[in-house]
Formats: sequence, C-alpha cells, structure tokens
Amino acid sequence: MKLQSIAIATFTVLAAATLLTAGPLDPPAGDIAPTYKTLNDIEPRIPLSASTTPGDADSMFRIATRGSYYLTDNLTINAANTSAIEIAASNVTIDLNGYSINSANTAAVIRVSTSTAIGITIRDGSITGGGYGIDLAPPGMGAGERGLIERINVSNSSSIGIRVGGGFTISDCHVARCTLDGMVVGAQSTLSNVSALGNFRSGIVAGAGVVITDCVSSFNTSTGFELGAGATISRSLASTNMSDGFFVWTGSTIEACTAHDNNADGFDVTGTTITGSTSYSNQTGIRAVDSTIKGSNAYNNTYGIVCDISNVIECSANANGTEGITCTSNSLVQNCVVTRGRNGITVGSDCTVRGNSSNSHFGPGGGFSGGISVNGSGNVIENNTCSDNERGIQVLAANNVIRRNMCANNTDTNWHIVANNNVAPIIIPNKNAALITGSLYSGNFGATDPESNISY
Repeated sequence: MKLQSIAIATFTVLAAATLLTAGPLDPPAGDIAPTYKTLNDIEPRIPLSASTTPGDADSMFRIATRGSYYLTDNLTINAANTSAIEIAASNVTIDLNGYSINSANTAAVIRVSTSTAIGITIRDGSITGGGYGIDLAPPGMGAGERGLIERINVSNSSSIGIRVGGGFTISDCHVARCTLDGMVVGAQSTLSNVSALGNFRSGIVAGAGVVITDCVSSFNTSTGFELGAGATISRSLASTNMSDGFFVWTGSTIEACTAHDNNADGFDVTGTTITGSTSYSNQTGIRAVDSTIKGSNAYNNTYGIVCDISNVIECSANANGTEGITCTSNSLVQNCVVTRGRNGITVGSDCTVRGNSSNSHFGPGGGFSGGISVNGSGNVIENNTCSDNERGIQVLAANNVIRRNMCANNTDTNWHIVANNNVAPIIIPNKNAALITGSLYSGNFGATDPESNISY
C-alpha cells in the first residue's frame, strides 16, 4: 500500500513538472515563416558581371574585394591583351559554376595583379586558350600562396596551363596541350588526381616538399614529373614522355609509381628512396645517385637499373636489353632477381653484391655476357647464384672478394676470375649415389671451407 502511494505521488509530481515546463500547444497565428538560412546568408556570393566586378583596360572582370564570386554563363575573350578575370585582392573564391572560358589572345585567362594576393580558390569549370590558363604566381610578385584549385580543366594555353605559388592544394584538375609546361606549383603544395597530357614542355613541375598522389603525366615533350627536394609522390604514372618520366631531387620518396615508354629514364633520381615501383619500356628504367631502390621492378628497358652510391634491395630486373643492374661505385645490390639480358649485374668498384640470382644472360657484341661482371676493385661478391648465362661470375680486375657463390650450367664457363683476387675455394660437391628417403643422409658434401664457392 505504501509503495502504491509513493508511485502515485511520484507520477503526480512529474506530470506537474512537465506541465510547468512545456510550451504552449497552440501555434502562433499567421503563416509559418522559414527558419533556414540561404546560401547567400551563409556565404554571400557575387555574380561576375559588368556592374558588380567591372573590368578595366586589360580585364573583362576585376575583383578588388575579398569574397565569393561566381560565373553566370560561358565567356569568350576576343580582345587583345585582355584577361577574363583579374584578381586584385586576397581571400577570393571564384566558382566557374560549370561554365567555360575561351580566350583567343595570349593574356592570362585568370590572373592575380597584386603582390599580396593570397588565399585564392578557383573551382568547377574549364579554360581554353589564352597565355596562362590560371596564373596566380607571376614572377617577382610573390603572390599566389595558400590556395585551392579543384575540378578545373585547362587546355591549349600558349604558355603554362596552371601556375601557382606555395602551399596550394590542387585536386581533380587536368591540363593538356599547353605550349610550355602543363602545371607549375610552388613549394609545400599538394596535388591529387591531377593529369597533365600532351604539353610541349614538362607535364608537372613542382617545388620542394610537394605531396603528389594519384596523378598522371603523359605524352609531354619533355619530362613527366619534375620535382624539387623533399617531395613525396605515390601511386602516380609517367608514360610516353619525350624525356624522363620522373626527375626527382634529394630527400624525396617515390612509392608505388609506374614509368613506361619514356624516351629517356623512367625514374631519374638523386638522394631519393624508391619503393614498390615499376619501370618498363624506357631507355633506362631507374637511374639513381645516392639513393635507395627497394622492392621495385625494371623490365624491358634498354638498361634496367643504373646507379652510383646507392642501395638496390629486393628488386627485379628482367628482359632489359643491355644491362640488368649496373652500379658504378660504393653501392649495395642485395636479394635481387635479374634475368634475360645482355648482362645481369655489373659493378665497378667498392660495391657489395650479395644474395642475388642472375640467370639467362646472353647477347651479341664484344666480350662475354655474365651473370655477375666485376670491372673494378674493392668489391665483395657473396652468396649469389648464377646459372644458364654465357659466363657465371666474371671478375676482370684484382683485389676483390669472391665467396659462398654458386654457378651452374653457364655455357662458356662458370667462373672467369683474373689473378690477385681473394677467392674462396671453388668446389664441385659430391652427388648421392642412390635414392634418399627418410630424414637422414650421411654423405659427404665435399666442402671443408664454409666460405667455398660451388659449381654444380
């Protein structure tokens, strides 16, 4: 009984509190007014027009005040030396609104005209013709920093397609058939899903510290990607360029990229780390100085991997016409697989060649093809396997170390080593005379020196 009384009392108090705090049940008289905010309330936008952004002697529209602007129709610029849009302020957003701008002159189509203009955003449209498609970093002005360009197509510019300063983000943009470079971007910029096709100089030229992801640069008259120091580039493609696919400076990282059918080098790098990348059908697959190449593949090039003062680790070089892997000096070639070329692995001086497999190397020309060829001194050749070549291991200079290698079925000779080298014994191990089954075999392998080289 007491519990029932308490429950009834509690319900009565809660109901009273609800009645005291609830609003009126009847709506106010009159029509219900909207409470949402329009786009103009959130971000007031100004149409580009003769009345809102009047031009001057060298521009159709001139933006002199920060804000958000949008295009209302397609534009055609026929007057000489006239830009479509001149930007004379910072923190300006221009929405091309899906429209196109066509220019028949050599002025920049969209440009900045003040040295302090930063924070520019341009999006959603296409630009054809003009000198520069978009020029936000004219020389000597120091402008064009920290902005955004997205979903813009630029084509047939008589100079550079897109030029911006540092700290820019460029995404989902495409530049094609520009008379000079497709795109030139400043330091510390970020590019994603950008393509540069058929430009008459380089496709993409970028300053130090850029980050590039999922981009394509192909069919350009010069280099595909030309990147400054400290760049990071991943999952990108450079193909069918008349010079190098990727030309990259010190402190940079290349990951999971592909270079093919470039007239010079697929990758030409200094002080760079390349991992998980592929290069094929170039003059040289990978050319590297003071770099590390790991887990990468070079095939069907004239030269596979050519390096100096570098590490080549866990790579493959297959069906390259002249050389699989060639190192001039002070390099490491380790745990690589090299097959089917004129020569397998060739080193100059002070290199270590360790744990590699080099097979099936033959070819025309003077001299003999080798699975491993040593042309200088101070090298260590160890734990390698060379088979089915013209020569297995050939050492053509003195003062090298050759140990724990295996050679077999090489047509001219397994070993060709000139005098005055440090060579561990070369043995032919004993063969078992009968079938072996079970877990033990008491035969004698025939080697007493653990450093021995083996012919089999």
